[in-house]
Amino acid sequence: MTSVGIIAEYNPLHNGHVYHIQEAKKRTGADYVIVIMSGNFVQRGAPAIVDKYIRTKTALLEGADLVIELPSYYATSSAQYFARGAIYLLHKMGVLDFLCFSSECGDLSSLSHAACLLEKESTAFKHSLHLFLKKGYSFPMARTYALQSMGHSSPLLFSPNNLLAVEYLQALRYFKSPIRPVTMKRMGASYHDLSLSTLYPSASGIRNSLQHSLHPLEELAVPLSSQSLLKDTPFLYSNDFSSLLFYQLLMNEKDGFSNYVDVSLALSKRIQKNINSFLSFTQFCHLLKTKELTYTRISRSLLHIMLGMRKETFLQFSEGTMTNYIRILGFRKSSSLLLTSLKKKSQLPIISKLADAKKTLTKKEQWLLSEDIRISHIYESIKTSKTGQPIQNEYTRPLIIHSP
Repeated sequence: MTSVGIIAEYNPLHNGHVYHIQEAKKRTGADYVIVIMSGNFVQRGAPAIVDKYIRTKTALLEGADLVIELPSYYATSSAQYFARGAIYLLHKMGVLDFLCFSSECGDLSSLSHAACLLEKESTAFKHSLHLFLKKGYSFPMARTYALQSMGHSSPLLFSPNNLLAVEYLQALRYFKSPIRPVTMKRMGASYHDLSLSTLYPSASGIRNSLQHSLHPLEELAVPLSSQSLLKDTPFLYSNDFSSLLFYQLLMNEKDGFSNYVDVSLALSKRIQKNINSFLSFTQFCHLLKTKELTYTRISRSLLHIMLGMRKETFLQFSEGTMTNYIRILGFRKSSSLLLTSLKKKSQLPIISKLADAKKTLTKKEQWLLSEDIRISHIYESIKTSKTGQPIQNEYTRPLIIHSP
């Protein structure tokens, strides 16, 4: 029995994701696909367009065998900790043979070379990085130019999927994991491309079309089996959380924001200076954006403020042991052998029912889980404000079990 892991957001799941799942099994010969998926908030610093349970259902419908939640402290973090949190889970599960990820270059050797250079971070590399940062480049751009100055000729890290791929490879090395990496070239539109003209448009393009009602769901590159699920749920966007964010900004204005994850002292002062010009979540991101601070970095920072995610807490879960449990969101009935193997080999406690979590988790692990539950309820509260329906409590949500 072999299995392949995929780290994803499925925000929303589209034809390119289906192709990825199918190719992952084909290229590795794996019997099972295990997906580590972000919860209700995602890495670019925004709410998922639909909740994690709907996205779990779509993943299982399209070929995933098991879906595990990546806790919010990692799911909304920078690429490094997003990758480390997910890889740690896959590594400690003890049942993974392969990790399959897409990249713009599709060349594992080039990605591995970049990962090796970044891991070593020689004195020359650090000096070069410092010089580019001093010139006003954002950290991703400065790191790419520093990498080029060390002899890596390709502008590899300019591309989002390449960047994540390199972080996955670094994380595998960091944990000394035997999981074998496999990369495939990203198909269709680029990550930021809003065009819907290709067979495989980006998730960004699909979200943009849905948000502005440019095309009906039936005309988008979303699998037919998933369309009915998406039709029956409201779509959430960053601006739906504007009032909540503004409230948190006002509550913390006097003390500043540099104690929140990803918020530098300079950004904290910039927020304080511009707080009276706040109109909406996205408007404020654009207002705060500078040459050094990317929109995504600012969006993540504001999301952390809104969700009350502080640096002191993050440090407890970002070094050493990392994630401390495996929370199952859903699985296929046909994957019983995989689940049996997971229960035998996992080095982390497995959570399939929240009510039973206290029996197996330490106090520190319980606290991390309670944070994820709190954050999920924040998402649910905003969804309720759009639908008028009662909040769905995490403790009452059953596992998603798919019977093909």
